[in-house]
Order: sequence, then structure tokens, then C-alpha cells
Amino acid sequence: MLNATELIVNEAVNNPPASRFGRAEPVGFDELVSHHGRITNIVSSRLGFSDEADDLVQEIFLSAMKNLKGFRGESRLSGWLGQIAVNSCHSHWRKVSAQRKTLAGVAKVVNQTALPEPETVVMERETFCRVRRAVQALPGHYREVVVLRYFKQIPTGDMAVVLDIPAASVRSRLHRARRHLRYLLGDLVGD
Repeated sequence: MLNATELIVNEAVNNPPASRFGRAEPVGFDELVSHHGRITNIVSSRLGFSDEADDLVQEIFLSAMKNLKGFRGESRLSGWLGQIAVNSCHSHWRKVSAQRKTLAGVAKVVNQTALPEPETVVMERETFCRVRRAVQALPGHYREVVVLRYFKQIPTGDMAVVLDIPAASVRSRLHRARRHLRYLLGDLVGD
């Protein structure tokens, strides 16, 4: 199996740039998405096949769509996307490395403190599972704002840009999603 760099070089040698990638004709969404398999291979070769890799592939295509106007056509679209994928993988590994260092520090503190009672651990795990199931049970448009806000810590204004909706709609969806979660998790949520 070829590594990511070899895939990009192989593509560059076998598929020279097409004239239609110049400024005269913009790249369309279908053309961009036609490279999904190649980008998935690049990311999977670096991260393995996982939900995390799938999420990163989606982020790569969102980034490419957002920055498509910056594609000047001086190279092939697949090379440009491949470079975004490689850079995204590097950024991901830097972030994971920083998280591991943070977790190592937390683990050190935890080892120095008393461990919680087993019942507490079980209850926390059950609570986490219930909350996760409740979030998954939300309608898609509510679930996406909850995930972006509370799991990805994305501010309302940025969520509005990503979702291509007004900020007021984001706030409304968050309010309704929280109300729905309060209903689903009534005994866990205080008044």
C-alpha cells in the first residue's frame, strides 16, 4: 500500500493538470467530492480506519469547500486536496499529542489523590451513556448544534458560518435542543 506522499506523487505523474482548473471555469462540488476515496486513503494511512479518521476527512472537505476560491488552478485539484489532507493529519497529530501530554499530567494528579468509590465510577459512566444516548436521539439539526457547541466548543458565530444559517437560528436550535435534553434527562437535570 502506498503512503500518502507516494499517492500524491503518483497522482501528479499519471494525471497532469487539466486546463479547466484555471480561473475560467470554477471547480464544482461534484468534482471536489469525486476525490473522497483518495483523501480517505491518505487519512486512513496515517490515522488508521476509525471514526476519528472519518471525522477528519469530513473536516478536510469542509475546509476545501471553504477555501475553494483560493484554489488558483496552478496544480491539480487532487494534489491540492492531498496537501490539505496531509496538513490536516499533521495538525491532528499535534493536537492529539498535546491532549496526551495534558492527560498524562491529569493522570499524575489523579494518582496522587484518592480514587473515587466504585459506585461513583459506575454512576458517572451510566450518566455519561445516558447523556450520549439522549444527544444521539435528538433530531439532526438539534444534535449538530449540541455537538458543535458542547463537544467541539465552537462559538455561536462560527457555528452559523459552518452551518450556513443565521446566528439567531443557531441560538434558537440550541435552546430547543437543551429543552429537549431536559425532557429526555429529567431526573438528571436539576430545576
